Amino acid sequence: MARDLKSGDFPALHWEAEKLAEPLDQLCTYAKNQAQQSIDWYFRKRQLRRHFCRIFRLSAILLTAFAGLLPMINDIVGSQKALHPLWAAVALGVAATLILLDRFYGFTNGWIRYLLTARQLIEALEAFHFEVERHKLSWGNPEPTPEQATMLLEQIWQFHKKALGIVNDETKGWAAEFTEAIKQLDEQVKTDRSKLTTDTSGRINPKNQPSIPSG
Repeated sequence: MARDLKSGDFPALHWEAEKLAEPLDQLCTYAKNQAQQSIDWYFRKRQLRRHFCRIFRLSAILLTAFAGLLPMINDIVGSQKALHPLWAAVALGVAATLILLDRFYGFTNGWIRYLLTARQLIEALEAFHFEVERHKLSWGNPEPTPEQATMLLEQIWQFHKKALGIVNDETKGWAAEFTEAIKQLDEQVKTDRSKLTTDTSGRINPKNQPSIPSG
C-alpha cells in the first residue's frame, strides 16, 4: 500500500528552439527518479513485512504442532509431569490469533505484493532506459528537431503514467485485501461467539477447540 509515497518536485523547464535536449533530459531524470523512489520504498517496506510474516507464521506452526503432540508428550512423561490437556486448546487459540493478525496487517500478502510491484517497476524502468537511448540515437545530432522532441516527450509521459499505474494497482490491491481481512475477522468473531456457552457460574466455556484459519 503506497499511501505515503509522494511525488517529487516537478522540474522548472525552459524550452528554447535548438535547445530542447536539456529540458528533455530533465524530464527523463524526473521520471526515472520517481520510479526509483517507488522501487526503493517497496523494497524497504518489504523487509519489515517479511520479518513479521516469518515470526507470525512460524509461531502459528509451532503452536499447532505443540497442540497435536501434547497427548503423546503426556503419555511419554507420565501423569505426574503431564500438562493439562486444555493447553492444547490455548495453543490453537494463540495460533489462530497470530494468523488472523497476519491477515489483518497483511504481512504475508504485503510481502509478496511489494516484491512483485517492485519487480514490475524495475522492468518498466529498464525498458525506459533503452527507449530513451533509441530515441537519441535516431536524432543524428545532439539537439533533436521539434518532432523528435515531441516523440521523446510522449515516451517519457507513457513511462511515467505506467509507473503511476503500477503503484495505483498495488494500492487498490491492498485496499481490497484489507477490506476482505476486516470481513473475515468479523465473521471469525461471530463464529467464535456462537461456539461459546455460559454455565451457571457465569464462566464461558468453549464447545469445541478453536479452529486454525487457513491462509
